[in-house]
Amino acid sequence: MNKENKTITSAAMGVLIVIIVSKIVGFVESAMLAAYFGTSVEVDMFYLANTIVNNFVFTIFSCLAVVGLTMYNTARKDDSETGNRFISALLCSMLPFSFIVTAVIFVISPYISSLMASNYTAKEVDLLTFYIRELSLVAIFYVITTIFTCVLNAHKKFVPGALMGCVQNLTLIVFIVFLSDQIGVNAVVIGFLAAYLIQTAVLYICVRRVLKFRRFSYSKDIDIKKLFLLILPLLLGEAVGEINALVDQYLATKQGVGYVSGLSYSGTLNDVVSALFMQTMTIVLLSFFSALVIEKRYDEMINELKKIIKYISLMVIPISIVTIFCADHLVSFVFERGKFNSESVFVTSQALIGYAIGFVPRIVMVVAKRPFFAIENTRIPMAIGMIAITINISLTILLSGFWGILGITVATSISHMVSCLLYFNRINSVFENVSWKDCYVFFAKVGIAAIISAILTCAVLYIKIESHFYVLVVATVVCFCTYLGVLHTLKLTELKALTLKIKNKISK
Repeated sequence: MNKENKTITSAAMGVLIVIIVSKIVGFVESAMLAAYFGTSVEVDMFYLANTIVNNFVFTIFSCLAVVGLTMYNTARKDDSETGNRFISALLCSMLPFSFIVTAVIFVISPYISSLMASNYTAKEVDLLTFYIRELSLVAIFYVITTIFTCVLNAHKKFVPGALMGCVQNLTLIVFIVFLSDQIGVNAVVIGFLAAYLIQTAVLYICVRRVLKFRRFSYSKDIDIKKLFLLILPLLLGEAVGEINALVDQYLATKQGVGYVSGLSYSGTLNDVVSALFMQTMTIVLLSFFSALVIEKRYDEMINELKKIIKYISLMVIPISIVTIFCADHLVSFVFERGKFNSESVFVTSQALIGYAIGFVPRIVMVVAKRPFFAIENTRIPMAIGMIAITINISLTILLSGFWGILGITVATSISHMVSCLLYFNRINSVFENVSWKDCYVFFAKVGIAAIISAILTCAVLYIKIESHFYVLVVATVVCFCTYLGVLHTLKLTELKALTLKIKNKISK
């Protein structure tokens, strides 16, 4: 791998800063959406449409981000022109396919709407169909932005791709403010399309500096057979994962009006934590891991993987504790204004508790996939994904009957835990001499700190504090101070190492 004065950790820190800004803007966008529209039927239809289209498109084309990056790194290893021709061929192969996907979504949207919104009126089903058809155009832009982001990530230029979330959320805010009074929730739908158009333009400007489009030959410059052999297992693995999200939304419709919205609002808060770290790691890790695999430095790759898992767990566990115990205060502080009432708070906070249980497993699961993608083994993630979705759907149906929307998100968190265990098991089988002893010691110490801090955080809730914000502040301070104090007493080496890395990053 080229020495670029850039380690995985330092690159991730840089991306993390960008994503934090994007998530803050996303936070504002979700709060505005909640204030303007609450948990209404129209918002339910929008979130259903967004889930259906994004899952459909993501399932088909997200594989490009994994397979395309790995193959592009290999193609440009000895000759940059070979890499340019490969990307040109990839773009020309996938772009026509994206038009076909858009057309398919447009045609089948009435049937999907009738299935997913069976508890709603015919008028509301028609509204869902209308939203799905509008959002189907996302497929075209998604292909282009995914390929451009792959190229930039391969050149260790992670910031432009990370900034796209910020571009999207800022665009949505503008459309909500200026068009919601005229066209209602449809302002958000149109805002999504406008955001993707802007993202495509921005990424094209960035990618022109590292990529030159060239004439190509399908027989010489792109191995179509290999591309689809790698994509197919990954496609199946991603498909079962996205089916779970649709099942969650479908079962939420059975709970009543507003539950789909509540599930989606809690998902926004979930993403602020989970996706913050998960997106950072997935952007950075695959690029570095692919380069390490090319040079057959497998031991270094696994060591970096373990280090990242420890750092993520170290940071996310106290966040998870605060979220579980203060979910209602958090939801009230962020969303309870305008049309977002106390009933909306209850539904959203219940869903958030279930998600918070799985903060760490969700992020670790996604990170643990990366070594397999780097060695172009997409069958293992496919198999684990199928097992996880089977467990998830079964538990969702069972637990939602007992706990309602809380059962839906708890089932998702349990499936993430199972996936983590399966990935660790397969890492032991595929890569030689992998020892997890240091991880056992790490999690034993962290577990002690988590239990003590959880008890004290729970105790804070019995103190009479009027403001939701002050409850959150006090609980967070108590949790983090206790957590870090216990870990310091237990002399956790990873805490010292992470603190030093953060200080060095800030001082630069």
